[in-house]
Amino acid sequence: MSLKRKTLLKWCLLVGIVIIAFLGIASIFAWKVLKSSEADLINAKSNLTSIESQGPSSINTHKSRLQSEQNINTAIEDSQNALNSLQSSLALSMLGTIPYLNTERQGIISLAQDTNSASKLALGLVVNLDQLAESKSLSGGRIPLNSLLGLENSTKNAALILQKMDQPESGLFGPVGAEKVKFNSDIAKAVTRLNSATLSLNVARSFVGGSGKRTYLVVGLNNAEMRDEGMPLSVATVTFSNGTFTTTQASSIQDMELHAPVNVAIPEGTQKVFGELDPTYLWQSVGATANFQWTGATMIAMDKQATGQQVDGVIAIDVPALQDLLSVTGPVNVPGLSTPLTSSNAGTLLLHDLYTSLPASSQQITRHELVAAAADAVLARLKHGSGINLIQLGQELFNAAAGRHFILYSSNSFEEGLFIKDGFGGVVDSSNPSRTFHIAVENATATKLDYFIQPKITMNVNLTKYGNAIIDTSITVTNSAPIGAKPSYQLGPDNINSTKPGEYVGRVEFWGPQNSEQFNSVSESGLRLNEIPFIVEPGNQTTLHMQTIIPDAIRNGTLTLRFVPQPRLNPVEYTININAPDWKLKGTPQSQINFTLDQSQSFAWNLASK
Repeated sequence: MSLKRKTLLKWCLLVGIVIIAFLGIASIFAWKVLKSSEADLINAKSNLTSIESQGPSSINTHKSRLQSEQNINTAIEDSQNALNSLQSSLALSMLGTIPYLNTERQGIISLAQDTNSASKLALGLVVNLDQLAESKSLSGGRIPLNSLLGLENSTKNAALILQKMDQPESGLFGPVGAEKVKFNSDIAKAVTRLNSATLSLNVARSFVGGSGKRTYLVVGLNNAEMRDEGMPLSVATVTFSNGTFTTTQASSIQDMELHAPVNVAIPEGTQKVFGELDPTYLWQSVGATANFQWTGATMIAMDKQATGQQVDGVIAIDVPALQDLLSVTGPVNVPGLSTPLTSSNAGTLLLHDLYTSLPASSQQITRHELVAAAADAVLARLKHGSGINLIQLGQELFNAAAGRHFILYSSNSFEEGLFIKDGFGGVVDSSNPSRTFHIAVENATATKLDYFIQPKITMNVNLTKYGNAIIDTSITVTNSAPIGAKPSYQLGPDNINSTKPGEYVGRVEFWGPQNSEQFNSVSESGLRLNEIPFIVEPGNQTTLHMQTIIPDAIRNGTLTLRFVPQPRLNPVEYTININAPDWKLKGTPQSQINFTLDQSQSFAWNLASK
């Protein structure tokens, strides 16, 4: 080899060594920048995730919204620090001259930019929400339609911007590619939620008269005489027009007598179980079914026959929901009541004390008028009061709807579908009907004994090695009515179904999953229904039993069960026991769980065959 070629080779080798050394040094600095930026992005994501994990509680109050704003601002700062470090790093820029590594560099920079932009969008939404809440803008019966429209536009625009960030992760690998996949998944979920919120805000504006006058039947439900919901007791109307509302004085259902059953078709299963109660003729029976879509439509027809008016929907509200509203309005004075009605005393006062403080001769008229007057007083405070926090009001109504204490029905099928989707429709088969249970204890007398009645439910779930679930349910009903009491309007007897004071004659309506096997059950309200009559004496309890078989209950290694509450004054306590000798239970929940069913709940057990 010639001297010239040897010299050239040495120079090439030297240059190669320098380049490798340079790339090595650049890689070290780039690695430090990447690790620092990664830590900043993890902190940013952690702050955003902490808000999501809190759910609605992160925006319920001014204090919680300020905390959320602080967390988001920290996320903005962290993601901006990461972006500045990545963009200003000379080492990363050097490595970026290499095509393959440049894709990775651009990918992580894009991820930091998108995290920063998404955080700023989240901050804008929380600030808008806080401004709407703190304006206390529900005053004088006027709903701030323009503010609702502004929030609706904000959620719509945020969804459009986020949707553009959902770009494929092609060309990215390792941690950057994995984070991009997670980011895209989070963005897709956020877009879905924002689109849902936009649609809900749009329907809410229409519901309160933003697109023309709307009139609704407001039905007060009595939790002292339970059907699936409470028994209708009072009726009023509320009319919304361009963001303002007016109400009529509530009247007793005694004034809403019908001359004949209304012409509403009764589903076959409903007719078989509840037909003898005349649900299209008697207000007391219209809510026996768990299908509030049918109940709402029937109530509209009943009201039209009784009054001649045609309303657009139904707003059903019971005493626990009235308590929730009182927590927003504050105490109200009700003519005829010696003490102000508050969120803490409404249940006892309206469902117990009125029965014991008034003579039997006054119950049908005076007590009904007082309960209706209580509803009137709360509506009047909402209409004429000042400083009503709109966000708090919405949250209380949402919580009441979750327990089926506040139910909406619209004759507009699109709105009705959205009410059901958002949890305001009160139906029991709105989600996962093939795994849903709903158990109601219903009063079969004209007494007002449900104040004293407390059910407790235990389910023993036995899983076979083939994945079927054999579920034995015990419903224990305790009657704490006083023993040896004198006959009264509250305690009875009604001398039709009950013969002694305090004697509770009732029916357990047991709805099991849609495709389950329950002996002698019928299809009703989208589930399988069995009816179990029973009698429980005062100071005693009785236990009833039902067996349900769910074929192929374990799907993809998971057993899921969903429970929908009956909206009682005091929610029902549940115990679920899982017995799975041929399966290994992984993680949580455990083989036994105890909970109070104050809103619909789902549980998922992960299982592996032994």
